[in-house]
Amino acid sequence: MKSKKIFDTSSIVCIFQEAKFPKIIDNCLKRNYKLFIPTQVYDEIRMNVNTFSHFKQYADDFTIRDSCDEHFEYLSRRYPRLHKGEIGVLSLGIEFSKLKSPYICILDEGPARSIGEQLRLRTAGIVGLSLWEKEKGDISEPECKLIYDHISESPFRIKKEVLNKLIK
Repeated sequence: MKSKKIFDTSSIVCIFQEAKFPKIIDNCLKRNYKLFIPTQVYDEIRMNVNTFSHFKQYADDFTIRDSCDEHFEYLSRRYPRLHKGEIGVLSLGIEFSKLKSPYICILDEGPARSIGEQLRLRTAGIVGLSLWEKEKGDISEPECKLIYDHISESPFRIKKEVLNKLIK
């Protein structure tokens, strides 16, 4: 069974607006991964006109799914500082984990990823996903450098030591 990739809003924004590298999504599709976004993420993406205009080209490739109410409510109460989209991603991660279905939560916000790790969920950010694609031969060294350059020049914040992994 192929892994599911559950994307948060910040990851989608980064792919289209900051890294300017939708090939990240193309590579997931090429490997037949199932791509998910919670309805909360879809609602957040729709509010960003620029990102949504890019996302629309891929909308049919994503399953937009409601989060399990029980998990969503628990996480909302337990971690009130998280955004609804992050909670939605973590909720789907919990659901897929309980079903023993392979998944990874793509979260670029440090606090959300830390909470995911505390919950023993599989998490990664755009840099981690890019490095995985590089390892699989789907992204070249020059493309990693391009992603690095675009993100470095953008307002998107990724720890320098994490971002530097793209060019090592």
